[in-house]
Amino acid sequence: MSRPLRRGWMAATVTVLCFIRLRLFKTANKGKQMGRPKGVIRKLTKEEIEKLPGLAGIGCNLDQIAHILGIAPVTLDRIMSRDPKVKEAIEKGRAEAGAKVKATAFQQAVTGKNPAMTMFWLKCREKWREQHSGTDEDDANNEFSLNYKK
Repeated sequence: MSRPLRRGWMAATVTVLCFIRLRLFKTANKGKQMGRPKGVIRKLTKEEIEKLPGLAGIGCNLDQIAHILGIAPVTLDRIMSRDPKVKEAIEKGRAEAGAKVKATAFQQAVTGKNPAMTMFWLKCREKWREQHSGTDEDDANNEFSLNYKK
């Protein structure tokens, strides 16, 4: 039978190993600064700014955009607050994508190729609504009427 390890002995060994590792790390990196130097402000390059409308247009949120650019989300927030070009590029991408989707929906509604889109358009934009008569016969025939109210 093996004897169980003593908890105190194990904890002491782990503490000593962590201390040795920390000392070796500090000695190896002595004089070297970790991370970005203080006072250096991260700016996006022209290529990165040109990517922003496309990324925002396909639906990426700010965290995903930051990840793709290789920066922290907080850094992207700071860059957006300092540089209006970055914020404009993201807003422009979202607006252009929304306009394309709206144009496609409108074309489907107007051509009549997609009756569901026509109904959706009329309900959302023209305030049409469905009214059931409440009788079982109409429900059985799946009949309904649309009323236009302003």
